[in-house]
Amino acid sequence: MSFIYSIGEIRRRRERAQELMREQGLDALLTNDGNLIYFVGLPTAYGLHRSNDRPGVAVLPSQGDPICVVAANMASIIRPVVRSECMH
Repeated sequence: MSFIYSIGEIRRRRERAQELMREQGLDALLTNDGNLIYFVGLPTAYGLHRSNDRPGVAVLPSQGDPICVVAANMASIIRPVVRSECMH
């Protein structure tokens, strides 16, 4: 399993969103579904397909890396594409 977009492209997207968040005084952005692809680059149900029984979200803080929040039994699926310090 790998990222859908390059790490550089994902980083560019995050940094631009974070810049806009700081300009607007937002501390964080809660994302799900298609936005997981856009900001985190995850394939599987946490990006390409809606999952009602195993929802996943990412919190994009105004500074730093996103935090992915997923069901415990799905962590092994996304672990290869998300740094361990972003897993909670």
